[in-house]
Order: sequence, then structure tokens, then C-alpha cells
Amino acid sequence: MKILAVETSTITGGAAIVEDKRLLAEGRLSLKAIHSERLMGLIDLLLKSLKLSIQDMDYLAVSIGPGSFTGLRVGISTVKGLAYAARKGVIPVSTLETLAMNIPFAKDYLICPMLDARRQEVYTALYRQEDENLHALIEERACKVEDILLRIKDKTIFLGDGAEVYRKVIEDSLGSKAVLARDAQMFPSPANAAFLALRGAQRGIAIGAEDISPAYLRKSEAEIKVGL
Repeated sequence: MKILAVETSTITGGAAIVEDKRLLAEGRLSLKAIHSERLMGLIDLLLKSLKLSIQDMDYLAVSIGPGSFTGLRVGISTVKGLAYAARKGVIPVSTLETLAMNIPFAKDYLICPMLDARRQEVYTALYRQEDENLHALIEERACKVEDILLRIKDKTIFLGDGAEVYRKVIEDSLGSKAVLARDAQMFPSPANAAFLALRGAQRGIAIGAEDISPAYLRKSEAEIKVGL
């Protein structure tokens, strides 16, 4: 089974292609000035390097958030267009779960991905690793970092740009129970999004392109300012 996945929820994103349990190709971009042309160029490069086309994919996948509103819109609209044109099913994946997959073999720790949501909040969740899967102990939410720290009693690995922003708060609150991931593990991986989508495909959760929607978890700054 071949899957092309797109991950554009943070300032570092890109695309990846997997076949069953094998990573065929992955490319990443700085997404500070993300636009669909750059992303499509990367996708085209990956496909051509493998001598494949969108029609060779069994499914497409996209990270639906939470994360950057602009980045998510670009990723989702790109995958929607490709899926419509190729008549492919789409597998939506969680950005936070994709990020948490950066930490393998962590059975002695909980895993807490955090993305900076601005306004002194983070997008976060709490996972326990069970075999190859992640079990959510605290579901995805936007909240003050102190709110989730109060609920963590065990040794926990923190990762994501939100963990970097609130490093001191985390360490002051949990002391030796808090472990900060390495720099290379701080952003969600397109390859992990693809492997997460593969598990979703095996469970039959593919949807039509028209049904893809972002998981923002809260309103955008613009919506808040105009009172929507």
C-alpha cells in the first residue's frame, strides 16, 4: 500500500511517501512563507524521484491540526485538489499524534507534544505508548500550559515548539519528572504522518476529499477580533 502524506502544521513541514512499512521518500521545507506552489513542487519532486504518479498512490493523507491556521489551510487545500483530480480517498491524521511519534520506545515515560498556540496557550495532549500505538490519556485541547502540567504525575517527555517556549515553566513545575526532547524531535515529521495514515488505512478510516476539515481547536485571531 502506497500513501503520500502532507504535513504543514508548523514552520517546518513537507511531504513523504511510504509503501507499507517502508519510507520511500521524504522532503521538508521551511514554511514561514508557505504557499501551494512550493508544496506542489516538492510533491512533484518526490514522485518523479521514485518514477511514480499520484495515480500510483492508494491513499493521500494530510495532517489536519491543530497548528498554524495558514499552514493547515495550504496543506489541506493541496491534498483536496490532488484527491479530487485523482479520485483518491484521504486519511486525516492528528498533528499532535504525528509529533508524539517522534519519541519511540518510551514505555517508561508519558509523551506530551506541545505546539505554541499564542496568547499564553498551547495545543497539547498526553499519550502513553502501547506496543506501536499511542493511547491518549488526555485528549487534544488548547489550554494554558499550567493546566495540563497540573494533571501530569509521571515522568514525561515534552516536545514541540510549545515545549521550547515554556521550557522553564515545565521544568519548574515537574522538576526531574520532565524531559525535553532533542532539537531534531521538536517538529512533526511528514514520514510519521504517512505511517500514522497507513494505520488509519488499515482501520478503514479514509474519507472523501470533500469531507476533510481542519482541527483548529479554537478560533483564529481574526475571528476573535471580529467576534465570530
